[in-house]
Amino acid sequence: MGSATTVVHHDIPNIYLRDWVQLPLACVGAALLTYLAVAGLRSAPLPLDLAVRQDGSQLRITWNRQTTARGAILDVIDGGRHTALFVPANLSSVTYLAWTSDVEVRLAAAARDSAVEIARCLVREPESSSKLDREMALTIEGAAALREAFWKRSARVDKLQRTANRLIKTVPVPPERVLAVKSTWWR
Repeated sequence: MGSATTVVHHDIPNIYLRDWVQLPLACVGAALLTYLAVAGLRSAPLPLDLAVRQDGSQLRITWNRQTTARGAILDVIDGGRHTALFVPANLSSVTYLAWTSDVEVRLAAAARDSAVEIARCLVREPESSSKLDREMALTIEGAAALREAFWKRSARVDKLQRTANRLIKTVPVPPERVLAVKSTWWR
């Protein structure tokens, strides 16, 4: 019969653990690079270009109309006052009358991935609400002076009316004379 022979292959490489880890890591790396490449192709959102400038006694708030194509939310924080407005797509500026000398404005476009831009304006004191307060005080003083003049004139009218009533009582009314009226008919 025959003899048994053992065949040993020395050409088969040994497979180590590091060889099994490299393949999945390479796949994850390729997927990550693909994701970053696709995410990088999306354009970054345009800046809102929010700006606040003093224009006379008011503040002019402007922004980039292209970034608010779906509308936006405008928040104005003026001291203790908070005003929130929905801004339609076709609008690119508004004016605001400041009540204090420190006004903060926030603008957020209605798009999901939009950032919020914040601008702050320090209003010169004479053109803020203190000027309005002074004008209001002058108006209130003027109204008080008008009330005083009204009451004085009302008292004068009452005095003149009493004098007129006394004069009417002292001058007797003449009795009515009955006038005989003669009628002639012509034929």
